Amino acid sequence: MRGHIRKYKGRWAGVIELDRDPITGKRRQKWVYADTERECEKLVNEFIYQVETGTYIESSKATVEDYLNQWLNVYAKNNLAPSTYRSYNGIATVHLNPRIGNIKLDKLTPMKIQAMYSELLKTHLSPTSVLYIHRILHKALSQAVKWGLLANNPTEKVEAPKKRKVVFGTWDNKTILKALELAKDTPLYIPILLSATTGLRVGEICALRWADMDLDKNQISVRYTYQRVDKQWILKNTKTDGSSRMVILPAVVSNILKKQKQKQKEWQLFHGPDYQLSGFINTWPDGRPIVTEYVGKQFKKFVEENGLPVIRFHDLRHSHATELLKAGVNPKIVSERLGHSSIRITLDTYSHVVPTLQKDAAEIAANGIFGKKKQKKTRKKS
Repeated sequence: MRGHIRKYKGRWAGVIELDRDPITGKRRQKWVYADTERECEKLVNEFIYQVETGTYIESSKATVEDYLNQWLNVYAKNNLAPSTYRSYNGIATVHLNPRIGNIKLDKLTPMKIQAMYSELLKTHLSPTSVLYIHRILHKALSQAVKWGLLANNPTEKVEAPKKRKVVFGTWDNKTILKALELAKDTPLYIPILLSATTGLRVGEICALRWADMDLDKNQISVRYTYQRVDKQWILKNTKTDGSSRMVILPAVVSNILKKQKQKQKEWQLFHGPDYQLSGFINTWPDGRPIVTEYVGKQFKKFVEENGLPVIRFHDLRHSHATELLKAGVNPKIVSERLGHSSIRITLDTYSHVVPTLQKDAAEIAANGIFGKKKQKKTRKKS
């Protein structure tokens, strides 16, 4: 089997020569399309691999369920984070396959998809949840177009539900300080400290190793997130290219982490050969790493037992960002600390803070032009 690529109507087209039709003897070809030469070459190689391994399915014969299973196994499992793959697989199994799985892939219409969304909303799923399902289906069918199984993506002609604005709680600096005092000498102390002062996600915090730290320069290289895959905990790169983001630590936090490192050395002496040299910052006294599930569940219990304002552990990250924006830190810097892919995500997420910033900016602009008005001092009568 061979294939070649060429320019076609402003795009790149890949042509794969298939075996001749066994009945008519006619020549058969498969075409795939992409915007770039490199992407088209990749699609051609993927298609040839599917045919040679017997995993290729023809759109005229395949049902939506057939295709989704193929997409999950061939594409999603190899290109998405394990937790994302599990989520997509769950959506396909629970919501998509029971409703549209028996429809032939090339017979799936926008009207049938729209009807499914209406049905899902009647099952008390939120518009945000249905929007998530829509995005997964859109992603899957976009790949079907690239693989040449569909001429166009029917989800593009569907009106998806609007996402509801997520309302999250935050702690101010005074509450964070109180929580740190209460959590001292517990396994939650370092996770709370790092989330509230750096904005790292819980998976990133649990994945931090001493090798990722330069405490003399007060900086962290965030390379990994800690995830559970098939009952095993693994380190997963935070970025597909394996790069890291650099986050600056407050000097006081660096000093606390130096004490944590010394404490681990003492634990190692105490436990001797039974101590697990994991290299992680967040560990139990015997060296075993503390996992994300423990942090989330224990934090909820910690908040309730101490009568603190109810928030999730993830909301400490929101608290960090909110306090920085209120203090006038450039949103671009906040976005970089949080590891957002674009500043737009930061501004959308923290739009509740923006009106305050706009008001301050307006006052600064006016003061620059007109000068700050001084209040007249009134003379007291004797």
